[in-house]
Amino acid sequence: GDLDRALLLTERPTSGRLEDAIASEALSVRGIALAYKGDDARARQTLESAVMVANLARDARALGIAKGSLGIAHQRAGRSKDARAAYEEALTTTKSANDAWTVATMRLNLAGLAQAEGDLGRAIAHLEAATDLGAKAGGSLAARQAALNLANLDLYLGRLARAQTSLDALVAVEGELPRAARAQLLGLDADLAQKKGEIAVAHDKYVACATAYEGLGRPLDAAEAK
Repeated sequence: GDLDRALLLTERPTSGRLEDAIASEALSVRGIALAYKGDDARARQTLESAVMVANLARDARALGIAKGSLGIAHQRAGRSKDARAAYEEALTTTKSANDAWTVATMRLNLAGLAQAEGDLGRAIAHLEAATDLGAKAGGSLAARQAALNLANLDLYLGRLARAQTSLDALVAVEGELPRAARAQLLGLDADLAQKKGEIAVAHDKYVACATAYEGLGRPLDAAEAK
């Protein structure tokens, strides 16, 4: 969640290296950081460069990461069609590279798009696949992110008991979650409290969620919480 440090650390590996998988991955990290900071134009330019460098390097894993990262930038800017195309290309590429972690992440992202479009069956299928794959690959972060997104979907569907169970399990391991996941958890706890009529609790958790996202340098997410 330290976006400025991510930008600093990826400056040297991306300088003048046009056929290097590591440079492509560094560009992907830079692009994601810029997207989370709300700088869509620079994020998109950087991530398109990451795709180009990965193609020059002929590295399927780096290409999958670059395309998936570009999809995230598209999604955050509201370009859902472009995001879906990038995620699906990334999914195909990372499967060929046997990169289970990125496959699980692309499943998570495609689930988010499907939920936003109202295709809840497809969203659940992607999330369950991501949970299973993340667990098998030892990717506990991917599995826990899938659990967060499933809780979000349960809240959307009004399945409050299921959401409560999932969120309670995540609160129990809150200290092991990345800062961004903890911020999302605060937001989901606030949503649950609101749906249960606990307005004061919801208010305090939304404020805490906004503060957490501001601390991560993610103004768009903070604004949504507010």
